[in-house]
Amino acid sequence: MDLSLGARAQGAGRVAPSIGGSIDHVALLVADLDAGRAALEALGLAVSPQGRHVAFKTTNHVAVLERTYLELLAIEEPGVENTRHRELLAGGGGLGALAVPSADLWASVVSARAVGVEMGPIEAFDRPVEVGGEMRAAKFETAFLPPIKGLRAMVFVCHHHTPELVWDPDQARRPNGVSELVRVRLSTPRPEQAAAAVGAVLDVKPVQIGKAFVLRRGGQVLAFDPVSPSSLTLRVSQRPSPAALRIAGYSLERQSGNWLSIRHPALGSCQIELETDAGHAMHAPAAP
Repeated sequence: MDLSLGARAQGAGRVAPSIGGSIDHVALLVADLDAGRAALEALGLAVSPQGRHVAFKTTNHVAVLERTYLELLAIEEPGVENTRHRELLAGGGGLGALAVPSADLWASVVSARAVGVEMGPIEAFDRPVEVGGEMRAAKFETAFLPPIKGLRAMVFVCHHHTPELVWDPDQARRPNGVSELVRVRLSTPRPEQAAAAVGAVLDVKPVQIGKAFVLRRGGQVLAFDPVSPSSLTLRVSQRPSPAALRIAGYSLERQSGNWLSIRHPALGSCQIELETDAGHAMHAPAAP
């Protein structure tokens, strides 16, 4: 469903937990959905049953956190609907999309366009989810930012009409105490341009830190970095041991005190950082 700006379709749904932060969710593009699920479960994440995006011909799993969530995304059937997804997957997959939250998608789009960010049209879609043994339809509206030169990941604004179906308490069990996604770093040779575009949607002014440009809101950080690889930082209360991570197929990239950087081939080119200090994500090293 394609909605022009002249036909506002904002519902009176409940407010998503992500509102007030800078991150709604991220999508990891994977070639093997089962292998990606096993990789996330090895970190202590509870992963939802497999779902489908009929409109995009993709399948997914979701790992719900306190205010955000991680989404594993795979191609179900190649088509024009998922051309960009397949391009990203051919380039190594991994962090393929960043969704930023909006309580009023119409207002977010208008604000962005007012400062020259030509947002795409508002699109409404749903996906089936199982809640309490019953199949329901989680409903969303999204608007994509225009492609930003040098930035691999797609960026879009997401409004949840049925957040209670996404942040389902039954799917929020996290045995190792993985509580939140606190930082997303996107690698791009044009960090200032990328941060300005996303900042316009979030109504946040970018701050330059070294060569990176950073957006901070609600205790979460988006960093656009010309030097370091794309990564996610997860806050944990009990970090898995390096030995357990290696057994699960992870390689250890860097370790420093309460901060650990890892990779898994099933999750593509994305680097994952685990940190146990609530403030550490604000100050994580910029270089790999």
